[in-house]
Amino acid sequence: MAIDIELWKSGRLGHLADDAEQYVRRVGTLDTESDRRGGFICIRGLEVDSYIFGMPIGEINPEKREKYELFAEEKMRRLMKNPSHFSSWQTRNPEEGKWGGAIRLPQCLLSFSGLPELLDEAFMVGLAYRSDLIGRTEAHIICTASNNRFLRDVLTMISR
Repeated sequence: MAIDIELWKSGRLGHLADDAEQYVRRVGTLDTESDRRGGFICIRGLEVDSYIFGMPIGEINPEKREKYELFAEEKMRRLMKNPSHFSSWQTRNPEEGKWGGAIRLPQCLLSFSGLPELLDEAFMVGLAYRSDLIGRTEAHIICTASNNRFLRDVLTMISR
């Protein structure tokens, strides 16, 4: 698969991966009904064969690693199939195992699976905001589709 070298060289994606590892446990604490503090993050460019990377982050049950990886990748595939969509929430279908948690940015797709669904999405939006890949307005637009109650807390927690 091709790697978007220019996007990687810009440093923003490298910092995004570092920030994801740093913040995933803290973001997980925002949902007091869950004890999940990690998962699998994927980043890909907007071209068909531009998978940049995927990796487990945070505290993750080894038995669930593959499940989270498959969900994170499935969310990105849905966004690739629907180029006008900005969030996997727009094609969410729990009966078919299709969840929110991936977002489309002008530069790339970000996806995460492992935290409760709304936190997966808010975490990706917060990381994109922190990495200067989107502004506050774009963050709010993305989270409007899901009525994401965690966005404000995530933005405050991982603000620039």
